[in-house]
Amino acid sequence: MKNITTPIIPVQPDFVETTKNKTINHKAICLFAATGFFWETDTYWENQKTLYPATSNEIDEHHRLVSSYPYFKWNYTPKKNYSFEEALEDFTELFETIIDEQIGDQQAILPISGGLDSRTQAVALKHLGKKVTAYSYSFSGGYAESDIAKQIAKVCDFQFQEFFIPKGYLWDVIEDLAEINQCYSEFTHPRQMAVLPEFEKMEGIFSLGHWGDVLFDLGAPEHYTEKDLVQLVKKKVIKKGGLALGTALWQDWKLEGDFETYLEERIQRLLNKIDIDHVGAKMRAFKSLFWAPRW
Repeated sequence: MKNITTPIIPVQPDFVETTKNKTINHKAICLFAATGFFWETDTYWENQKTLYPATSNEIDEHHRLVSSYPYFKWNYTPKKNYSFEEALEDFTELFETIIDEQIGDQQAILPISGGLDSRTQAVALKHLGKKVTAYSYSFSGGYAESDIAKQIAKVCDFQFQEFFIPKGYLWDVIEDLAEINQCYSEFTHPRQMAVLPEFEKMEGIFSLGHWGDVLFDLGAPEHYTEKDLVQLVKKKVIKKGGLALGTALWQDWKLEGDFETYLEERIQRLLNKIDIDHVGAKMRAFKSLFWAPRW
């Protein structure tokens, strides 16, 4: 027996087997085709699952799940009479403590996009006096994202590198990329692969700020009810042309019912698992529980 404890938002999935019979999970693949990621514990196979985030799991010698229980639960418990200034002070202290613990005395490598996540990290790293190498990238002919990043780095007195992502770069690295993520998420926008050799030359520890745009977002319009969330989730997760592709596969495999109904019922079932009344907070929790870990 061995124990596996999964992070609240895992970096990569832990796989377990349920049976020896290897059969294709057609419904899971339809969802993947429509949204670009696998849902919950789904994989390409019926007999293979992933472990849920934020759980402690006991695995037997055949790599099968014996028991699982959660150690963390997303919740929404805002403080009463909590001023913006108090919230900002508490967040600053917590955020800078985490940055300090993660980086320590090492060189920090900071990707700067100009967005909320990287700007906040830049301020914390500067305030803490950390040694920082920053970088950014822009697509040829696209938005000059590096111009903003360069200004941030200059103000913070960070070393800075600028990269340009050439058109068609993906075709040169697509096999390597498929090997990295085992085709478990849609990967047509991995600009980092274009400059991976440059990353390998860098020394230090990457300071990555993911998911801030979700955790600090309203989640859902204030006038929305819980009934509106199913359609909002659909709008957020379905790729362009994804519904048509998922439906076509569903019909070709002659699966029972219809794909869109299955998708809506699956979303509703997952929303029902989240014990939060506030619709915005519930949407944020949905993304963190059922989107981020597999996407």
